[in-house]
Amino acid sequence: MTTKNMELLKKDVQTLITDAQQLFQDASNAGGKQAAELQAQGASLLQQAISDLTAFQQSAVIRGKQFVSSTDQYVHQKPWTAVAVSTGIGILLGMLMARR
Repeated sequence: MTTKNMELLKKDVQTLITDAQQLFQDASNAGGKQAAELQAQGASLLQQAISDLTAFQQSAVIRGKQFVSSTDQYVHQKPWTAVAVSTGIGILLGMLMARR
């Protein structure tokens, strides 16, 4: 998922949770059949938020595994390049930390 999609998902989940909380509040103020309907709607909204988050988590895990796999292949195909890059990053981080 792109950053834009993650922000959109975050906003959607926040809206769903807010709506569910409002429905539960309305249900506690209402009585009888209306309360049961509002609670059912709230539970449905929360279930939708959970499924959205689960889908996001699965997507993140798949992308992470793909990244690890491609990195592993690159390191095996070009080991000296990987060593040079990691050394450069180490030197850069060392210089940054020494400035503090």
